[in-house]
Amino acid sequence: MLLRGIPTDLQDLIFEFAWKKRTNAVKSTLDVVLALKTHQLPANFYHSVVWSWIENKFVPLPLVIFSPVDDFRNFFNFPRIRCILMQLDFRKRHVKSMGNRVFWLNLLENHWSFAVQFGLFLKLLHSFPISPYCPTYEVELSRSGSRFWGGAFPIELL
Repeated sequence: MLLRGIPTDLQDLIFEFAWKKRTNAVKSTLDVVLALKTHQLPANFYHSVVWSWIENKFVPLPLVIFSPVDDFRNFFNFPRIRCILMQLDFRKRHVKSMGNRVFWLNLLENHWSFAVQFGLFLKLLHSFPISPYCPTYEVELSRSGSRFWGGAFPIELL
């Protein structure tokens, strides 16, 4: 049975029992989670677990196993996102077309949704035949792999 077929009062009871939240709060969180899944950002943009104040423990990322965690900023691994940003070569025309490094750093500090925009920009940069990264990063990739792209979060879960 679909959730739409259940009366609103019964939905509220179900969500109140499961997550101590009303139907509107759970649905709004679910809408954001589904929107994040459609963007298919790199898995290293996310933490593998997030803190849930409802359950008072770490829970799996809601993109993998849904739980109505309201603080979307906790989804994103901002130190790793900043490392990726620092490796971009803003001397290249297609990299600096959407702003400079300071512009992106300021945006990332303002709101979590700019991490999504940066992820989409990064996907666009990877579609070009020219690498968007600095020459030193390219050398590091060729010699030993990247310390910035390794992570414990399995990509196939997204």
